[in-house]
Amino acid sequence: MERKNFLTVFILSGAYLAYLAGSGFGSGQEMMQYFTSFGYIGIAGILISAVLWSSYAAFIVKDSRDFGLTSLHQVYLFYCGKYLGNALFGFSLAYLFCMASLMIAGSGAAFAQYFHVGDEVGRIIMTVMVLITGLFGMRKTVDVIGALGPCIIVFVVLIAAISLANGANTLEAGDAYVKSHDLLKPSENWLWAAIMYFSYCILFQAAYLSGVASTNPATTKQLVQSVIIGAVIYVIASILMMLAFVANISILDGMEVPNLYLGDKINPFLGAIYGVILLAALYTTTAPLVWSVTNVFAQEKTKKYPWVIVAVSVLAYFRSGFSSFSVLVNLVTKIAAYVGILYIVPVFYVKFIKKPKPEQSV
Repeated sequence: MERKNFLTVFILSGAYLAYLAGSGFGSGQEMMQYFTSFGYIGIAGILISAVLWSSYAAFIVKDSRDFGLTSLHQVYLFYCGKYLGNALFGFSLAYLFCMASLMIAGSGAAFAQYFHVGDEVGRIIMTVMVLITGLFGMRKTVDVIGALGPCIIVFVVLIAAISLANGANTLEAGDAYVKSHDLLKPSENWLWAAIMYFSYCILFQAAYLSGVASTNPATTKQLVQSVIIGAVIYVIASILMMLAFVANISILDGMEVPNLYLGDKINPFLGAIYGVILLAALYTTTAPLVWSVTNVFAQEKTKKYPWVIVAVSVLAYFRSGFSSFSVLVNLVTKIAAYVGILYIVPVFYVKFIKKPKPEQSV
């Protein structure tokens, strides 16, 4: 029984990691913009934001189970009330769809850059992969991406560790470089950037967390454990990545995909392998996003579900043709971060002031 419990938590932690380690993390863009751009103090930002979003993630999972919240819409209504809840739900639907399109666009860019094929090839391949996975439903999606999450983290840590040991600069020189150059960042204040990252993350995670809570047969305790374990591993990998970026900032400044550049610099073969890993990261983020949008219009196992997920996937593919990558990562996450504040404040109010009691655990 203990072994079964361990495997369940391991798979769920891997799926959560895979969702977190999407294009922003896998490419290095999020880490570069939100934390590396501030130097050493970015480590404090990582820790603060991670404690906040992992705590909120645990709240959402537990409340989804305790109060029988089976959809993202219900989660927003529960925490934010009718008017704000509906407004946030409408925004989140558009936001999740745009993020799915952005992930597909990132796949096209990765294929074009590292495999020397047309942008459309990568976008089509990613769309087909996501569609096939989505047709199996959320539970099967979690099982598939759960195996990829640890793999992505391992390669990121490997590249970061080697790059840190063989940095183009010392950490002190890198920190000085960051402070003397105007790097792309979401805010001029490191603490506000960390709060923005937390706000963006929890808004981004809400659909996945409510989906897992409503469709996965694991216990609430197992789901909460998987969130905490995933967050701890993510923080360790993030800090190591950030330090590697600081130690190589003079050559990474302005790079679209910092992690891929570092991997290729270490060894072209490693860079090529990480190109595949990055596509896996894009896939593990895009699949739950497409499922989340689809689930709003059609529940799993209904007759219209396959048709709706096909429509969402195809529309996301066409939308991806109008998206660039690095600047949009900055723009979309900043907008989501500010809107997310309208979500995290009501969650805080409900959890610590209102304190509703469930009639019975679901």
